[in-house]
Parts: sequence; C-alpha cells; structure tokens
Amino acid sequence: MNMEQRTSSINLMKDRKNISKNKVLFYAAFVATIFQVGWLTLEIFNYQPVLFEMTCVYLLILLTYALQNRVLKWHSNTYIDRKGELFVYFFWVYTFSIYTLYIFNVINKIPTQLGMTFSVVTVIFFGSELVKLVGRLLQGKQ
Repeated sequence: MNMEQRTSSINLMKDRKNISKNKVLFYAAFVATIFQVGWLTLEIFNYQPVLFEMTCVYLLILLTYALQNRVLKWHSNTYIDRKGELFVYFFWVYTFSIYTLYIFNVINKIPTQLGMTFSVVTVIFFGSELVKLVGRLLQGKQ
C-alpha cells in the first residue's frame, strides 16, 4: 500500500467516524425536538410552562448538529445529508399552526418559549444557508 492510498484510507475512516457522530447528534436533535414540541403543546393545555433552560438545551443540541453537519460537508466530498432541514420545516409548520389556532380562538394562550424557539431555529437555518452560500462563493474563486 503506497502513501497516497494509506492517507486516503485514513481520511475515509475519519469521515465514517464523523458521520456516525453526526447521526447520533441527529437522533439527539430528533428526540429533543419531539420533547420540546410535546411540552410546548402541553403548555397550551395549562401544563407546566417550558423552562428557559430546557429551550436553551434544545437549541444548543440543534445548533451543534447544524455546525457538525456543515463541517462534515466541508471536509467530506461524499457527505450530502440534508435531514436537519426537516427540524426547521417541522417547527415552522408547528408554530404557524399554533398561531393560526390562537387567531381563530381555538386555543387561549401561546406557549411562552415558542417565540424564542421559533426565532433561534430560524436563525440557525438561515445562518447555515448563509455559510453554505459563502462556502460556494469561496470555492468559485479558487
């Protein structure tokens, strides 16, 4: 095995390890999203309000997943996973439906942490898209 093949083999192993870490982060973000949305929904029906700390932990998990995903795409030419956008679309639809139900007086209150969660999820999404655009522009100049 020559040096180039060995380096390629090592890089492939590193990519696989990072992709498996990213899958763990995806599942953690999936579980955290279900938990956050579930608790926000329960808050609508006069259950305990969602704690600020819980929202922060959820958003940190989501941000970590988004950053890891972006780094993987930069370092690996074969990684094309786009499942993380489903969190954003799901949360946008959820938030839209909650506000629609509130406008039509189907529900009496909006969860306290919904606005913050929606805002930060949107910022993470557009920040990721901005980084993607800058990456494409930088690659085009080389």
